[in-house]
Amino acid sequence: MKKITTLSCFLLVAFFAIQAQSWKVYMGKVLPSQNNPAFVSNSATGAPPVEAILPNPEKTGDSLYSFTVYPKDAKFLWKYDFSAAVPNVTLVARLKGISDTLDRVMEIDMQTGSFRERIIIKKDNTFELKQSGLKGTFPANVLDWHMIRFSMKNDSVFIYLDEQPVPIAAVKTTTTTTNKYFRFGDNDGATTTGALIDWIIWDETGCFAPGQGAAIPDSLIQRKAGWKVYSGRVLPSANTPVFITSNVSGTYTNTLLDDPDHPGNSLLELIVHPAASKFMWRYNWPSDEPPAVTMVARVKGVSDTLNRVMEFDFEHFGTRERLYVKTDNTWELKESGTTGTMKKATGWHIYRITKNQNLVNFYLDENPVPLATVITPTSTTNKWFRFGDGNSGSSLGGVVDWIIWDESGAYAPQRGYFIPDSLIQEVVSGDALLAALTPNTGTLSPAFDPNVTEYTLKLPAGSTSVTIDAAAHHTKATVTGTGEYTSFPTDAVITVTAEDGTTRTYTVSISVLSNDATLSALTPASGTLSPEFNPEITQYVLKLPAGSTSVNLDATPNDARATVTGTGEYSTFPVDAVITVTAEDGTTKEYIVSISVLLNDASLASLTVSTGTLSPEFDPQITSYTLELPSGTTSVTITATPNDDRASVEGTGEISTFPADVTITVTAEDGTTATYSVHILVTGISDNGARKFGFYPNPAREQITVTLPSSGKLTLKNTLGQILITRNCFEPKVTVDLKNIKTGIYFLTFENADLSMTMKVVKSE
Repeated sequence: MKKITTLSCFLLVAFFAIQAQSWKVYMGKVLPSQNNPAFVSNSATGAPPVEAILPNPEKTGDSLYSFTVYPKDAKFLWKYDFSAAVPNVTLVARLKGISDTLDRVMEIDMQTGSFRERIIIKKDNTFELKQSGLKGTFPANVLDWHMIRFSMKNDSVFIYLDEQPVPIAAVKTTTTTTNKYFRFGDNDGATTTGALIDWIIWDETGCFAPGQGAAIPDSLIQRKAGWKVYSGRVLPSANTPVFITSNVSGTYTNTLLDDPDHPGNSLLELIVHPAASKFMWRYNWPSDEPPAVTMVARVKGVSDTLNRVMEFDFEHFGTRERLYVKTDNTWELKESGTTGTMKKATGWHIYRITKNQNLVNFYLDENPVPLATVITPTSTTNKWFRFGDGNSGSSLGGVVDWIIWDESGAYAPQRGYFIPDSLIQEVVSGDALLAALTPNTGTLSPAFDPNVTEYTLKLPAGSTSVTIDAAAHHTKATVTGTGEYTSFPTDAVITVTAEDGTTRTYTVSISVLSNDATLSALTPASGTLSPEFNPEITQYVLKLPAGSTSVNLDATPNDARATVTGTGEYSTFPVDAVITVTAEDGTTKEYIVSISVLLNDASLASLTVSTGTLSPEFDPQITSYTLELPSGTTSVTITATPNDDRASVEGTGEISTFPADVTITVTAEDGTTATYSVHILVTGISDNGARKFGFYPNPAREQITVTLPSSGKLTLKNTLGQILITRNCFEPKVTVDLKNIKTGIYFLTFENADLSMTMKVVKSE
């Protein structure tokens, strides 16, 4: 608070004195070895560093420490030893690079007794956290002055630039150590390093973000009084520097009120009502008007029944821009026509307007990202800034805590001169970031980053619960949505509420990894799969139609999150297709399909008989045969071998009834069939009636005379077993006409109930 009683002032000074004691300080007025507490040299090889205490050109009587390690094969660090392990530690350094001809600006190595991390600041405005491997870019020129804040909480590391509330890096280091110190300098031995150091401070009591823990002493960060200040303890006309009234008409009030939140403080309440009235307070720029200026004001609205909260009017360096803050939670840059929304305009806010000639930036609540950046189009010859109500068409009511302005430049938040602690120490934080997001199981993706708000969390297969923990970046922020989750899939919605009510939502989409590595379908484009597909059966045979040259195999996983390999076209047979299903959790299962092409070969490789004469000689292409058995034969065995051993043969075996016609069927693998026929007969005359059955002449031309032993049936067949002549005979001698029979070999059979005899007949021309 700004205004307090003498006793309160004493207590506040005492409080800050206690806070300041948590900082240990090195200032560039002496060499680090001469500091209290002292640093010692460490890891020194090669040429010693070039060191000097130089006068600070920006402040008379102040000094800076110049440190250069050159050439590249040299190394040197200054080391400070902690008295014990420091699981939580914060270091802040104000430094700048010496020259872009050197490779690096500085290396800071923090070893807490448990974990280690190093930051390497490079001349090209990049940095590297060496242990975790994170690389990034500074949004600034490292050859300019900057404050680097390096804080660690166990294995969690945070890097901040120029005391901005959002870290430029937040990582977890996996490197452990028993060393208890921090070092700065050059530990590379392959690069050159050079920096100017204004000061280094460190706090061994905690891991603090900007605005947390002990404040950086004003003696370090407020080198020059850059701000001109108005605070609500007096009317602007009584302030130094003074404001004058401007653009006045109608009804208005200016009242100094006690601050209900901070006893001893007071506020300026400005009400311009009714709408036809106007009133503004004006500050005139100096005659040598600066080209770039900054104004910051802490203001709230009086009532949402009025139209506006406040108007800020900048007329400067030939151009003009006005900011209207309205009670409907909108704002407008009047000259450029830019508008936007904000949260609860009638609540307390810090408004920052920077103007560099005609370039205007508008910031809210010290967020480093501007709400608007515009080129104002309006020209002016006036040289002032004003606040109040310059619009007679609306009512206005605002409460002003303080207004400060800097005529040395246009500075974004955390740039230029810091807002005095006496003004901003009571401003509530708008930091709604997380510092950590930690599930007790599973894999979070992407890796946690405070600025990333959407994540997926994959739990191991079979998981039934997970606990999500989250830590707010700011100590006064609250977090909801953490704890145990037991139903999946689900979205864990984690909300961070900053001290000022600002919220940020982090969403974690949680699911359990599937271990289902089965198929729901296995489909060939052609052929027959055997057995029929079943997800639990992993061995199959696929028979393709004869002549097939390729086949496509398709497979569908039972779980859409699984992947399948081994499908597609196969064109070489036989082959085993190995189809691998990989479940979401990495579980695998193989399905094997043995693929072959069905053969249509229904031919025989051989046809053999156990006795007798097969005619003609066997040829796979000849399918009709005659088998002559010697007289008296009672049985014969026919054997047939398929040309393809996958074909089957039927009709072979022992034959004991003669004459006989045997049909041998060959069935190929694809079902194609072929038949071979064998006509079997017994030739010659047996002893029983041998002298009674005969014929002449032989060979014969037109007819033969046949002698018969008794009455019976006479049959003439060709070699195919086809009957050409049949005749019932009752005489002992008969004549058979052969005129219509072609030249060739035939078989003449006599048979009755008692006997059967066959003789070969040759028909000649």
